[in-house]
Amino acid sequence: MNLQLNDLVKMVIDSEHTVKEKKILLNELRKLLAPEQNRWHFRYAIWTLAFIALSIPIIVILSYYAHGKPVEVPSGLLSLGSAAVGALAALLSPSTRKQEEEPPKALPIRSTESPDLLQQNETRVITS
Repeated sequence: MNLQLNDLVKMVIDSEHTVKEKKILLNELRKLLAPEQNRWHFRYAIWTLAFIALSIPIIVILSYYAHGKPVEVPSGLLSLGSAAVGALAALLSPSTRKQEEEPPKALPIRSTESPDLLQQNETRVITS
């Protein structure tokens, strides 16, 4: 599927359409990509979480100025704001996971109990 999509993109770029038509066609082809390859999903999540995280302090400040006295923030609203801030931190922090798993290392095992089961210099893969 991805190879065919790349061929379609090349065909659109090499075509004799106007620049505006090419942009429209390429945008439609971009929408056919897998969701994890679409950068706009990530941006929608960031903007939504930022809106939630920033709207709660603004609501508290506006209610303080409207009433003239400190306002108690409901615990549900406070938990939504803190969850949004935590989710933003998780999405915006760099990934620390390894790209590829390392193969298990082969370590020599020497057995003194049953020499007939293991040869003297046999190696076995130890996985943790």
